Amino acid sequence: MAHNSTSTLIRPPATPLGVSVAGLEFLPVRGGLWRVASVRGTILGQIELCSQDAGAEPRFTARALHSDGVRHSTLGDFGTAVAAADCFR
Repeated sequence: MAHNSTSTLIRPPATPLGVSVAGLEFLPVRGGLWRVASVRGTILGQIELCSQDAGAEPRFTARALHSDGVRHSTLGDFGTAVAAADCFR
Protein backbone atom coordinates (compact mmCIF):
# COMPACT_ATOMS: atom_id res chain seq x y z
CA MET A 1 0.00 0.00 0.00
CA ALA A 2 1.42 3.38 -1.03
CA HIS A 3 1.49 6.17 1.52
CA ASN A 4 0.90 9.72 0.35
CA SER A 5 2.37 12.29 2.67
CA THR A 6 1.04 15.82 2.53
CA SER A 7 1.78 18.64 4.87
CA THR A 8 -0.48 21.46 5.89
CA LEU A 9 1.04 24.87 6.36
CA ILE A 10 -0.39 26.30 9.56
CA ARG A 11 1.40 29.66 9.49
CA PRO A 12 2.41 31.79 6.55
CA PRO A 13 6.06 31.33 5.66
CA ALA A 14 8.62 33.75 7.07
CA THR A 15 9.88 36.27 4.54
CA PRO A 16 12.76 38.75 4.69
CA LEU A 17 11.91 42.21 6.03
CA GLY A 18 13.53 43.80 2.99
CA VAL A 19 15.28 46.53 5.00
CA SER A 20 18.99 47.26 5.34
CA VAL A 21 20.38 49.17 8.33
CA ALA A 22 24.12 49.25 8.99
CA GLY A 23 25.08 47.13 12.00
CA LEU A 24 21.72 45.33 12.22
CA GLU A 25 20.25 42.07 10.97
CA PHE A 26 16.54 41.29 10.59
CA LEU A 27 15.84 37.59 10.98
CA PRO A 28 12.45 36.22 9.91
CA VAL A 29 10.71 34.36 12.74
CA ARG A 30 7.34 33.72 11.09
CA GLY A 31 5.06 35.55 8.70
CA GLY A 32 4.88 39.16 9.91
CA LEU A 33 7.51 38.91 12.68
CA TRP A 34 11.25 39.62 12.50
CA ARG A 35 13.93 39.43 15.21
CA VAL A 36 16.32 42.39 15.30
CA ALA A 37 19.94 41.55 16.13
CA SER A 38 23.28 43.30 16.04
CA VAL A 39 25.80 41.94 13.55
CA ARG A 40 27.56 40.40 16.58
CA GLY A 41 24.42 38.36 17.32
CA THR A 42 22.97 40.28 20.27
CA ILE A 43 19.16 40.19 20.13
CA LEU A 44 17.87 43.76 20.38
CA GLY A 45 14.14 43.27 19.86
CA GLN A 46 11.56 42.58 17.19
CA ILE A 47 9.49 44.18 14.47
CA GLU A 48 5.95 42.98 13.87
CA LEU A 49 3.61 43.70 10.99
CA CYS A 50 0.47 44.81 12.82
CA SER A 51 -2.15 45.52 10.21
CA GLN A 52 -2.46 44.40 6.68
CA ASP A 53 -6.19 44.74 6.19
CA ALA A 54 -7.42 45.11 2.63
CA GLY A 55 -7.11 48.75 1.66
CA ALA A 56 -5.29 49.74 4.85
CA GLU A 57 -1.68 50.86 4.98
CA PRO A 58 0.61 48.37 6.75
CA ARG A 59 1.80 49.30 10.25
CA PHE A 60 4.93 47.99 11.94
CA THR A 61 5.46 47.82 15.71
CA ALA A 62 9.03 47.91 17.03
CA ARG A 63 9.72 46.38 20.45
CA ALA A 64 13.01 46.50 22.36
CA LEU A 65 14.05 43.45 24.36
CA HIS A 66 14.78 44.17 28.03
CA SER A 67 18.07 43.05 29.56
CA ASP A 68 16.26 40.14 31.27
CA GLY A 69 15.80 38.62 27.81
CA VAL A 70 12.09 38.03 28.38
CA ARG A 71 10.14 41.29 28.43
CA HIS A 72 9.74 43.82 25.62
CA SER A 73 8.96 47.54 25.57
CA THR A 74 7.11 49.02 22.63
CA LEU A 75 9.23 51.64 20.90
CA GLY A 76 6.42 52.74 18.60
CA ASP A 77 4.16 52.01 15.65
CA PHE A 78 5.43 53.03 12.23
CA GLY A 79 4.08 53.32 8.71
CA THR A 80 7.12 51.64 7.14
CA ALA A 81 9.50 48.84 8.01
CA VAL A 82 12.40 51.26 7.46
CA ALA A 83 11.08 53.65 10.12
CA ALA A 84 10.58 50.77 12.58
CA ALA A 85 14.11 49.49 11.90
CA ASP A 86 15.70 52.92 12.34
CA CYS A 87 14.74 53.08 16.01
CA PHE A 88 17.19 50.22 16.75
CA ARG A 89 20.25 52.22 15.63
